[in-house]
Amino acid sequence: METDSVFLQPTGSGAGDATSGNPYAGLVSHLRASWLSRKTRPMEYRVAQLEALGHFLDEKKQAILEATAVDMGKPPFEVELSEVFLCKNELHETLNNLSHWMKDKQVDRPLVLERTSSGGFCGNDTLMQVTLTSLPFGGIGNSGLGMYHGKFSFDTFSHCRGCLKRGMGWEALNAPRYPPYSQKKFGIIRATSKVTRKSDCVLL
Repeated sequence: METDSVFLQPTGSGAGDATSGNPYAGLVSHLRASWLSRKTRPMEYRVAQLEALGHFLDEKKQAILEATAVDMGKPPFEVELSEVFLCKNELHETLNNLSHWMKDKQVDRPLVLERTSSGGFCGNDTLMQVTLTSLPFGGIGNSGLGMYHGKFSFDTFSHCRGCLKRGMGWEALNAPRYPPYSQKKFGIIRATSKVTRKSDCVLL
């Protein structure tokens, strides 16, 4: 994937599709064009967006707790753990690893692959890549999503389910998870489950 600076501009009033009356049509069209360009956002932009989401969760936490209580009947304790807390853990995990995930990898490829974009490639021949079950066959953009052939087909239509089975010998340590709940129990759960930014300074 090529990295480039592609930024969303505010649509403003009347920026939607005048014929459909959809105020988000222009934004959707811009996002689709960005996707088809196969250019990704720079890391600085992504970090700023993730950090902004973290600030939003901090600033609007009380509003989120109240909204989920009214709309879904969830108690604040449950929402703070299952919604806000886990979301912030995901944010910090991503921020801690984003530079590694986005790091360029040097690979040898001919000029035609450097200058073109496709779901597959066949050099000095035609259609033969379709016959090989050892190669993934698929498309990009309007040509389709996913990869097929052999194990690639299996993986495309498979769901990797994460499973955890723990022993019962340490059940006493789970006491904070059970009611009646208190701020002390909640603090213990947060302290033992929190994912922090690598740049954070934690005083113990």
